[in-house]
Amino acid sequence: MPYRKTGPNSEGEGMGLLLDDLVMRPVTASEIPMFAVQVERTFGGSRLSDAEIRNRRGVLEPHRTLAVFDRDELVATLAVHGLTMSVPGGEVAVGGVNHVSVRADFRRRGLMTTMMTAALSDIQERGEAVSALWPSEAAIYGRFGYGLASRHARLVIDGQPAACAPSPGEIRLVPDATAADAALLDRIYRSWYAVRPGAIARSAELWRQRLAPREDPRGDTDVVCLLHRDGEEVDGYALYMARPDWSQGLLPKGTTVVMEVCAQTARALAALWNHLLSVDMMAKTVAPMIPADDPGIWTLRDSRRWQTELTDNLWIRLLDVPAALRARTYARDVDVVLDVQDDIFRDNARRYRLSGDATGASCDPTTAPADLRVTAAQLGASYLGGTSLASFALTEGLEETRRGALHEAAIAFSAPLAPCCIDPF
Repeated sequence: MPYRKTGPNSEGEGMGLLLDDLVMRPVTASEIPMFAVQVERTFGGSRLSDAEIRNRRGVLEPHRTLAVFDRDELVATLAVHGLTMSVPGGEVAVGGVNHVSVRADFRRRGLMTTMMTAALSDIQERGEAVSALWPSEAAIYGRFGYGLASRHARLVIDGQPAACAPSPGEIRLVPDATAADAALLDRIYRSWYAVRPGAIARSAELWRQRLAPREDPRGDTDVVCLLHRDGEEVDGYALYMARPDWSQGLLPKGTTVVMEVCAQTARALAALWNHLLSVDMMAKTVAPMIPADDPGIWTLRDSRRWQTELTDNLWIRLLDVPAALRARTYARDVDVVLDVQDDIFRDNARRYRLSGDATGASCDPTTAPADLRVTAAQLGASYLGGTSLASFALTEGLEETRRGALHEAAIAFSAPLAPCCIDPF
């Protein structure tokens, strides 16, 4: 859909874009409630509480939103968050896209394509080399150059099976974690973040959200924090929620919902899981979002007592190919010329020589013959090391023009741990 610039919005902020008789522009701070309600309605959610509206105010960056207005009615939305993400051997600035919605009576007009193209251009102009998102529908975002880069597991454990032998360390329960506690947790989380591609660096605001009570049909549910101390040092923590259920009379059927477990030692990991599996009055333990290779799984003595279900996690799109490829390290020495196919950002559609190893990499445009042709979506999918380039060997878009180049690149792009983001944005 064609668009042209208009003047500043009603509060004098930014420039709008005119799409035929519709206007696309960032929302103002006072319009965030309307923005949030539109998103919730599109995804079939319930009416937002005042607390949820306040939370959206804390999360959204108004100047990085896009909204399409039909006169005074908001009919389409998109938001971007400036994030820092762990990648193999380093970290990279990321534009995290979410809250993409179009009202049902305004679909099939190109609004989503226009918003996504404008948002990706803005992310690129800000110097964020990568964009990431959690898609509501997997079929939508491949055409914008995103590839499925990570998965997470949903772990379900019936009953209260024993984990490994208890640790001699001390477990302390912190029912109402404060900002001071968050600073301690962040120290441990950072060690997890450093080795887990796809993890998001947490600001004070992100920690506030993580520790805040969760909305529940039966009322707010507190987030409980467990600390493991071995001697004077805290070397692990867990966050969980207890959801009691007495619907079957005197038989408790509650569920322990594990949000995350971060441990720096094997003893801390075993002790935290032992506690999580033995919370009073709970008949089931569920971890809805953990890495597919989370080490906590192996603390359970009886592997038949747990079940896992994999689902897609982050989708990745490279907006500055050389900057993104230089930001990470590689599992083996690699020297390969990539011919990147990008239908949206023509400046990315060129050949690059990637030369790297476990200490770093260089990546620059080149006129040398290509060793491997790859699409933007395939490159995005393989970027975190969780989707092998070799898995695209028989798919359209990937072509090996130098014998052995695909094998070399696929191993180089791999990562020791499965990528996973546990902070939906």
